[in-house]
Amino acid sequence: MRIGAHVSDNDPVSSATQCNAEAVQFFLADPQDWKAPRLHPQTAQLRSADLEIYVHSP
Repeated sequence: MRIGAHVSDNDPVSSATQCNAEAVQFFLADPQDWKAPRLHPQTAQLRSADLEIYVHSP
């Protein structure tokens, strides 16, 4: 079983590293808004990280 954390979307990879998480969950857009989310600025880092990534939908 992987242990994860809900982290800030500012720097999910660093947040996961700091708390030794193997999975992260975060928002890509304001959860109270209906606008379509955009790619995260750290998409390349997120894809190459050894993390399971879960994104909340707005």
